[in-house]
Amino acid sequence: GAQPLGLSSTRHNMHPLLSPALALLLCSLAAFSPVEGRSVGWGAARAAVRSHAASSFGLERLRAGAISVEDDKGEAPKKKKKKSKKSKTASAAATDDAGADKEEEAAPSLQEAKTAARLRAKEAASEEHYVCALNPATMEAQGLFDRDYVRLSGRRGKHTYAVVLADGALPEDGVALSAAGRSNLRVRPNEKVSMVPAPQLKFAAKVMIQPFDDTVQGVEIDANFYEIFVKPYFTQGEAPLRKGDFFKVAQADRTVEFKVMSILNDEDEEVDAAVIHADTTLYVDSAISRSEHDERLNEVSYDDIGGLKKQLGAIRELVELPLKHPEIFRAVGVPPPRGVLLHGPPGSGKTMLARAVAAETDAFVFTINGPEVMSKLAGESETRLRKAFEDAEKKGPAIIFIDEID
Repeated sequence: GAQPLGLSSTRHNMHPLLSPALALLLCSLAAFSPVEGRSVGWGAARAAVRSHAASSFGLERLRAGAISVEDDKGEAPKKKKKKSKKSKTASAAATDDAGADKEEEAAPSLQEAKTAARLRAKEAASEEHYVCALNPATMEAQGLFDRDYVRLSGRRGKHTYAVVLADGALPEDGVALSAAGRSNLRVRPNEKVSMVPAPQLKFAAKVMIQPFDDTVQGVEIDANFYEIFVKPYFTQGEAPLRKGDFFKVAQADRTVEFKVMSILNDEDEEVDAAVIHADTTLYVDSAISRSEHDERLNEVSYDDIGGLKKQLGAIRELVELPLKHPEIFRAVGVPPPRGVLLHGPPGSGKTMLARAVAAETDAFVFTINGPEVMSKLAGESETRLRKAFEDAEKKGPAIIFIDEID
């Protein structure tokens, strides 16, 4: 039998139960913010109740549960049911077991979560790709000792593993890598390399490597080949290898390049990386084609471009600098350029220049050919372009290369 509470009801005598309702209504109207012109809402009112309760009765009583405050849905917290001693004991044991399992699972992730050392690649005298040298002070800062294993990360998402040796002649921010090691990381001298300890590496049971056919022409792959080109390369003792690594061996006036094809552990399971030791069986299979197994052939770098030194310098300043060092533009308050127009006759290197910049900056590349975008239907060309820009924004940093834009 309750009637709606209108404005006219305030002029008459109200039932005692209606007075708190009217007070609550006036309180909610008072929560209106005249400055911003919007209602604070029930969430803010409940927050005020919480803060008032906390200030009146103390935070300690509020945490202890002496004060019952409604949650955001307007429901009071439910009382917890008392557990029997048996259930408490069982739940405590389960919690301890789960905590121990979580600690065991978190152990390797905590190791990976350590701040990676940012170093600069230096040229090494040794040719072994699985060896890197560090300054003793850097090793001490990272908690490393001689012949410890580390994980090195370079550009384009490439990484490899190496064994650490001390070299006091190196600067503290330097890491000495062989030419093959730098090639596996896709870095040049003085470029940045990330390093973290890798104590989780296990021993390898079987490793298969294969030479490239263009480096073993006229050479028979037999036991003598193994003794001359493979065995002397692993003279440093335990050597960490990663599947897909490349390395070169120079012996008998010939340089043979190999690729690590597969690594198996003691359970005959294929793994990404492991350590070769005295009991590891090393297989050398037949030669492989470089065009099919060397992904570096499809990677374009600045070294592949000749005769465009001026244009290359300009595009690096306009495209690579904003992607790699945006803080420079923020510091001077200048907005970075949003695009570059490359023009020239066919075959002058416009497409290769764009591919090289994208590869060197580790940016995601979207290639759009002008004729493919065009459509006879109204609005479809614009829709395709809009979708390309939306995809590029999701996968940034990205470069949209529009070829044959004219």
